[in-house]
Amino acid sequence: MRATVLAWMLVAAEPSAEAQPNSPEAALEYARNAFEYRDFEKVVDVLWPWLHPPRFVDPERAVAARELLGVALHLLGRVDDGKEEFAALLLRDPDHELDPFVVPPDIIQSFQDVQERMEPALRALRDREPVEPSGQDPAPPPRVRVEWVEVPDPAVAFLPFGAPQFILDAPEWGVLWLLLQTGSIGLNVGAYAAGDALQPGAADRPVWLGVQYGALGAAVLSYVASIVQANGLVLRRRTEILQRSAPSERGRPAGASRERFPRLPPGLGLRF
Repeated sequence: MRATVLAWMLVAAEPSAEAQPNSPEAALEYARNAFEYRDFEKVVDVLWPWLHPPRFVDPERAVAARELLGVALHLLGRVDDGKEEFAALLLRDPDHELDPFVVPPDIIQSFQDVQERMEPALRALRDREPVEPSGQDPAPPPRVRVEWVEVPDPAVAFLPFGAPQFILDAPEWGVLWLLLQTGSIGLNVGAYAAGDALQPGAADRPVWLGVQYGALGAAVLSYVASIVQANGLVLRRRTEILQRSAPSERGRPAGASRERFPRLPPGLGLRF
């Protein structure tokens, strides 16, 4: 009888132990306790439904929840998801910092990387005029679109044999530089071989030597010209990508300035 009653009590207690918090405040406290016990999966399970979509009303609790969720995701190896939480946190609190006595150094470095990439957007948020208290609930902050924008690496311009032009979708230029550079190098090698095959005092030897150095100069000049032209292609491509991905004026609220819609710089893999 006693064993039966004990088993019934355990079964009855199990649902309450697994029950989800019914308020954001309780969820944050529950997640903090789970974090203290290093149950990072539980931290994610508890906070994720309250932050996706966000249902925290108190800004300070919302920031604390984002920080806790971002750190827990990093500790679980979900670094990209953790960076998204850090980005959302910074959009609400641009000057937020992690406690180095609590958060591991590698996660602080990840947070600082997000800060650096978001700096233009964070600067725009800091520069907004403060709203005077009016006794009414403050208006919700403007929605900020955070998006991963991939742009060409400028280092690609230094590749030889027209490779930058092929990569940047300018194949006609790629073919030109490929033919010029390979032809010049081939002529240089051929002239060297032809001159080396002659006797030291042969009359044609200076001619082949001149062809050798002329071809080498042509190869160098074509490579330099390719770098200059490829740099122009990289700049144009970066500009096109940024303009194409920039927020359009269509659908912008009347009278809204561009500063109310800050945008992350390219390279950060985030989408909200």
